Amino acid sequence: MVAKCTADNENATVATSLELFLKSWESYQPKGYIVPESIISGLHQAMACTILDGTESPVTQQMAEKLMHVKTEAHMGQVHFLKAWRAFSMTRDLLLIEGNDIGPRALATLGDRLSNELEKVRDTVLDMVESVASNENEPYKQQILDTQEMAMAMKDASITSTAPEMWLEAEKQLCGSDGTTVSLEDVTDLLILCSHGSMQLQTQSGMPTGKPGMPVFLHIYDASLGDNVHKLNRVLANKSSPLKLGGVFHAGIEVGGLEWSFGATQNDSVAGVHCVLPQENKQHRYRQTLQLRPTLLAHGDIARIISDLLDEYPGHSYDLLRKNCCHFANDFAKRIGAGCVPSWVHRLARVGAFVDDVMERVGRRSFLNRLRRNKRHAQTMQDSLNVQVRA
Repeated sequence: MVAKCTADNENATVATSLELFLKSWESYQPKGYIVPESIISGLHQAMACTILDGTESPVTQQMAEKLMHVKTEAHMGQVHFLKAWRAFSMTRDLLLIEGNDIGPRALATLGDRLSNELEKVRDTVLDMVESVASNENEPYKQQILDTQEMAMAMKDASITSTAPEMWLEAEKQLCGSDGTTVSLEDVTDLLILCSHGSMQLQTQSGMPTGKPGMPVFLHIYDASLGDNVHKLNRVLANKSSPLKLGGVFHAGIEVGGLEWSFGATQNDSVAGVHCVLPQENKQHRYRQTLQLRPTLLAHGDIARIISDLLDEYPGHSYDLLRKNCCHFANDFAKRIGAGCVPSWVHRLARVGAFVDDVMERVGRRSFLNRLRRNKRHAQTMQDSLNVQVRA
């Protein structure tokens, strides 16, 4: 039975084939970078729907899923993220060669130089994995690559790149690592970070001026006012480095002259969503601001979205790892068509959630439980929402 796909009308534009594939991967909600071969058909359906994006006939959709099946290589009963991504790219190309229509976002990745760079490095990584004889008898989680060869591949990618800083930073990270080998898991992490970081650089350096719509900004803070968090973030996500590995951050979205964020409350009657004047959250140390895409929504439309978020994000539902201020900021930004929050802003929370799942399985939750305990448009927006700005 072929699943029915619908067009994705989200306003956010996907810049690379990796970002587009990630939407399929995340919608299927696998844990980590590996899925069992026995259930890969569900992922194939999601991948086909993402490529076709509502343009397909049932016959074309079925063809796409069959191509995915043929092009997806399994190893020891498992399919790795990078091989599924390669099958995704090959299916996109083959559908076009056969004269089939594909969705506009998938079509756009064909002419995107950064997509081509990422796909080339991905294929180099997979070739390197296969060249290591010991990998043939090891599961994906145990597979390794030569660190120096991987660093050289990153350096080679920088020579003709549209974002050479990212590949050079990746090379630096590899050269600075301990040991002569690096795991396939770590290299996959690095590719995803390069993709997100490159898009951030392009946004910061190439955003056109005079775009229609209301400006939207992401304000990032070091979570809490303590020096320890500030020092940690300075190491993991130095503002001068194009490659940011994560950190402990608070985030708020500014639109209409007010900055909106989400936090925990002890009282069920107190809203978790609140607003302050931009860059004026007194509970955290301001760090930097990133400009997102402008929203084309009117004040009243934004007010209705915030009203929905007030219901969906009560203070008592706050979770340090799975539903925090960064998750709220990402959700809010996407709903108003401003795109996504860069992944490095909430990467540590995602990693922590994965670790928490592991700890739950082995019954060691006490640590995390203690941790969890432990002006222009402003008036118009205030009038629409009938809210008070926190001092």
